[in-house]
Amino acid sequence: TYEVGVSVRRNSVCQNYFEAEIGKKFIFELDALQTDEIKRAIGDFYPDVVINAIGITKQLVSKYDKEVVYRINADLPHYLASLCSQNNIKLIHLSTDCVFSGRDGFYSDNDQSDVEDEYGKSKYIGEVCEKNAITIRKSTIGTELNSSHGLVEWFLQSRGQIKGYTRAIYSGVTTRELSNVIRLILENNINLSGIWNVASQPINKYELLTMLSSFLGRKDIEILKDDTFVCDRSLDGSKFSKTTGYVAPSWNDMLNELAQDIMQKELNN
Repeated sequence: TYEVGVSVRRNSVCQNYFEAEIGKKFIFELDALQTDEIKRAIGDFYPDVVINAIGITKQLVSKYDKEVVYRINADLPHYLASLCSQNNIKLIHLSTDCVFSGRDGFYSDNDQSDVEDEYGKSKYIGEVCEKNAITIRKSTIGTELNSSHGLVEWFLQSRGQIKGYTRAIYSGVTTRELSNVIRLILENNINLSGIWNVASQPINKYELLTMLSSFLGRKDIEILKDDTFVCDRSLDGSKFSKTTGYVAPSWNDMLNELAQDIMQKELNN
């Protein structure tokens, strides 16, 4: 059991979901561009571990100035690492498979970034290697609270015929499974530092969506195979697995669990 404090960027998005449950442990409307606000938030809660999930995502980069993208994705993680080091706090920073172009696939922990877009470049620069910090390089799929930028929310809103890319290879995990990875680090591997790939068995996007559709029992959608789009950002997670003993669940298990979460969310709404 952990005592968890959470900061969110906007009050309206999250307050109704969590305030009754967590109460005063929520810090609403934290501006990540203001380092004094971050310093004060950490000082007020004084955690043993900080998990940095702040980032401008690939889908939203075009809506922000380049300077803001780099301040959030590239500069902030290093500021957090320094601040945490000064206060004997562990930092877990979340990076992405999008630091790679997808031209090669099965990228190792030590491969150099080969992206040309600002999102991938900024996230790569933001990966931290300090002694008190661990960077988890991964990709995740899951539901969103009040937006629809990711794969799952797009899929849930789609009707009729959609494309499923058979040559788009994915080795991420669900957001729920990512929480299990973080727990594994907290409980058994807190002294890990550096950059670590976390990956599942690679799957193509067509198979992923077809499986999820089956678990949800959807009859209002037809997923068509499409082999015109080619991208393989799969990661080699063997180093993390050998060091920690972690083995990602099968996609059958992760997507079945995700489908249950989706149906429960729909019932609650």
